Amino acid sequence: MSGHAPQVAVWGRTAAWLNCEASQVVVRDLVTGHPRLVTTGIDPGTAPDRIHLTLGEGVLAWIADGRTSVVDLSDASSVPLSVPGSAISLAVDGGNIARLLDNGSEEPSVAVARLPFDVASHPRLTGVVRTLGFSPDGDGVRDTWTPAFDTTEPLRSATLTLVSEKSGRTVRTFTTTDTADGGVRNLVWDGKTAAGRKAPQGYYRWTFTGRSRAGAALTTATDGSKITGRVELAR
Repeated sequence: MSGHAPQVAVWGRTAAWLNCEASQVVVRDLVTGHPRLVTTGIDPGTAPDRIHLTLGEGVLAWIADGRTSVVDLSDASSVPLSVPGSAISLAVDGGNIARLLDNGSEEPSVAVARLPFDVASHPRLTGVVRTLGFSPDGDGVRDTWTPAFDTTEPLRSATLTLVSEKSGRTVRTFTTTDTADGGVRNLVWDGKTAAGRKAPQGYYRWTFTGRSRAGAALTTATDGSKITGRVELAR
């Protein structure tokens, strides 16, 4: 591999790359900067196009000359584990590994299996649809604010919190358990405070949180940061 550009993979706040000899993978937390070195056991003479590196949530995986290896990144003492079968490409997500298998002279086949270790999976936000503002004046046009959220799995509960940007006070909190299909569609703000009074005109910061049925916290699909935004209330 000497003289070849190393492969790089990224997932959320984690990045990984092979060194030029393919003997190690450097795994780095992009927030803390903390690195971890994983010894691969790849033959130094392996051609670059015979190596494929990928990351998933808490998982590092690669193929070298058809051989698949996976590492549990949640365990600092974990070592690479082999997955049987000659593979061409792979992807990991949600505790599963999907591979395109080389069947020799026959057409390649797709195989999906559980990883050889448990992965703590977090539900992820996949989409938000909302208006940037509303005017609850009773004219029948944009009288309520009804954001819609989509997640990768059903949530045990979800909470929407609205805070006045001017005062810093929480004016309304909504909680729902109706997320069986991973979609939240029943959060409606009519422009009133929790006490039933009209909230003042202005901008409000909203934050959306939730937990899976297993208790894992909802995160964004990218870096695990807060799911937040702003909405304008006009009167």
